[in-house]
Parts: sequence; structure tokens; C-alpha cells
Amino acid sequence: MSSSTTRNRAAGTGQYTQLATNPAGATPTYTAKKPRKPLIDRLADRAVALLWVVAAAAIIIYTDLIAIYDHPELNHTASILALVSFGLATATFLYLSIYVPRVHKTAVDYAQWQRTAPNAIPFATACGLSGFFCSAVAMWPIFGLLALPMLFVLFMGFIVVVSIF
Repeated sequence: MSSSTTRNRAAGTGQYTQLATNPAGATPTYTAKKPRKPLIDRLADRAVALLWVVAAAAIIIYTDLIAIYDHPELNHTASILALVSFGLATATFLYLSIYVPRVHKTAVDYAQWQRTAPNAIPFATACGLSGFFCSAVAMWPIFGLLALPMLFVLFMGFIVVVSIF
């Protein structure tokens, strides 16, 4: 028996009646929209997001990160593991954002992900962390300690780009 209903035994009808959920007995009211942030806060958020993307692009351009795969000091095993890990994380993102809503006709509630997608979010997190670790190991012989802040900025730029979708 639900906590919000009870059997109407006095009337002997066997039907359920709705119980009041608050002391006043009134039904709760819900607002349809969240209040919007002020314009200056929204512009500040966009400016910070743009700075992360510009910083990530600058790292890619000025370190010639695309051509790093041919560098003789690159740890190729770790770089391949990093690419596989990031590929799995991206596939999980695409599964949750495109496949599930369009094929299964259900939306994934990210606020309640433990119920709607219990294994997908932890799997993507583990893939992202292993990709970050493998990237750091792969790039360490080339960039040294600078590999960690570079990867962090690249990660933040990636997150900002993904949040657009």
C-alpha cells in the first residue's frame, strides 16, 4: 500500500482515497521554469567557457599536438590506451545523448543517473580517468611536468565543447 493512499475501510467500498501530503491539505504548486541568471552572470559564464576553448586550441597549435604521435620519445602503448579510453568515453556519451533518446524513445535523467543509467556514468568516468592517466604517461617523456596542466586545460576545453551539445 502506498504511503500517500489508504483504503477507505469505514465506507466498506474497498476504494482508495488520496491523503493530504502537507499539513494544510493543499496540493503543492510547481513552477514551470527555473529563474534565469542575470545577464552579466550568463555573459561571464560564456566568457570563461570561451577562454577554456581558446586555451585548449592554443595548446594544440603551439605544441603541435597533432604531430606528437610521430615523436620518438612518445610512449606509444600508453597513447593507444588513452585513445581507446577516450573513444569509449565518447561512445558512452553518444549512447546516452543520441541512441537512447532516439531509438528507445526515453530521455536519460542525468540528475537521477543511478536509476536511469546506473552503469554508463561510472564507466565513462573510469574511461576518462584512465585516458587522462595514460595520456600523462605517454606525454611525460616529451613535456615532463608540463604534461599535467596541459592535459587539464585540454580536458576543460573538451568539457566546454561537449556541454554545448
